[in-house]
Amino acid sequence: MTIQTAGIDLGKDKMHLVGLDANGEVVARREFGSRTALIRYLAKCCPCRVAMEACAGAHYVGRKAAAMEHEAKLLPGQYVRAYRKSQKNDYADGEAIAEAATRPTMREVQIKEASQQELQLLHRQRTGWVSQRTATVNRIRAMLLEFGITMPKSIDKVRSQLPLILEDADNGVPDLTRSLLYELWRDVVALDERVDWATKQLERMARADPRARALLQIPGVGVIIATATIAAIGDGRAFRRGRDFGAWLGLVPKQYSTGGKTRLLGISHTGNRYLRTILIQGARSAFQQFDRRDDPLARWAKRLRQRKPDNVSVVALANKLARVILGNPAAAGDVQPRHGCRCIVTRSRSQAQPSPSSTARRLSPPSERKHRQRMAVTGDRHAAEAVAASGSAKSSAYFAPACAILHRGLGLKRARPQRPNRFA
Repeated sequence: MTIQTAGIDLGKDKMHLVGLDANGEVVARREFGSRTALIRYLAKCCPCRVAMEACAGAHYVGRKAAAMEHEAKLLPGQYVRAYRKSQKNDYADGEAIAEAATRPTMREVQIKEASQQELQLLHRQRTGWVSQRTATVNRIRAMLLEFGITMPKSIDKVRSQLPLILEDADNGVPDLTRSLLYELWRDVVALDERVDWATKQLERMARADPRARALLQIPGVGVIIATATIAAIGDGRAFRRGRDFGAWLGLVPKQYSTGGKTRLLGISHTGNRYLRTILIQGARSAFQQFDRRDDPLARWAKRLRQRKPDNVSVVALANKLARVILGNPAAAGDVQPRHGCRCIVTRSRSQAQPSPSSTARRLSPPSERKHRQRMAVTGDRHAAEAVAASGSAKSSAYFAPACAILHRGLGLKRARPQRPNRFA
């Protein structure tokens, strides 16, 4: 009895494995007291499909299973719940995971590399330090308000005014409270140093990663957004197109349709909340730059702001930036100048690249435009050479370089070829 699909229910100390054969029958039930014992068991098994829920420690086990030539899969927990039968227990969860992994339409979570997890942990810790600093500043303002001293909400105002308040002996603040405020002030200074250290680490990683350097060329995208995007989606292989990335971030309307009637609500708020938040903040910052710019993207944003409220316009721009991000080298890992442009669009989804001669033979005149569009989206160098070598006037006149879509998305200026006069 060979295990074809193994569903693993991960826990902090106990792990439970349920194995299914080719017919979907349960052929194995095992309990492990540690992750080391689980990995040893997987090393003895024949290559099979190993599925787990995406939870703490799942990426580590997934990397280990993939290194052993297993087909490792991480499944969202909300999709696995529907496959659980009867009561909830560890073996029932493992069987539900194994059964869900056999479905061809089941969505998966991309296994993160160790570098992605390291980058994500740095982002999470930096966010925690910022939250602690905000809470400490609010506590200082509340203490001073008890003694009739009002301070603005700005943290810069607290940094500049609190030392003066502590030095003023006639403001009515008791000595013990003054000492307590001084300790809180030292906490704020220490948290400032920690946040600055984390920010410098992110800047160093962004300079060293070519994908992050490419993302920094997009308006509204800084070091925080670039590194957080790489930590969240890696090379972007989990998404087929940019609109899927925007939907995963929760930047699209939530749909509640029935009876053939389409009903769209507010944004769905699904996916990575942290990345969605900073992307919206970046879009809000980009709107301030558009007041001083006159390019296609800036004009589109200005027209949108005239028709829609400010927050709606900001979210729409954030969704547009998300599509541009996935079409950028952040999903490719291949950054090289092409046609005088510093940006390229995303990689080809297929691993095998056709030869220029075979592509030219298969290229028919009615399909040239679609082929050029595919070439522009995927950055297919061989397809570009095939279109250029086809020799027709129509191909040379309407030829679009690989970065044309990104040019239009970012509003970069480029010379457009002259369209031939068909009536000459």
